[in-house]
Amino acid sequence: GLALVRAGQVEAAIAPLERAQQLAPTAEGHLALADVYRAVGRTAEADRERRLGAEAVDRRKLERLREMVGGR
Repeated sequence: GLALVRAGQVEAAIAPLERAQQLAPTAEGHLALADVYRAVGRTAEADRERRLGAEAVDRRKLERLREMVGGR
């Protein structure tokens, strides 16, 4: 999916990026989908993916903090 985005084939990148998120969701995947959705005018979906990506980043930060505190 990302290779297609880099090649300028944004529309073609959507299905592979969606499939990757279904198989193994990541914050980066949500943010990549947000970018491609916005590029093709799917703003509601872009907003949803941006929110999901931000939530995933926040969860990851919280997990790291817990690991640091718990490691004492």
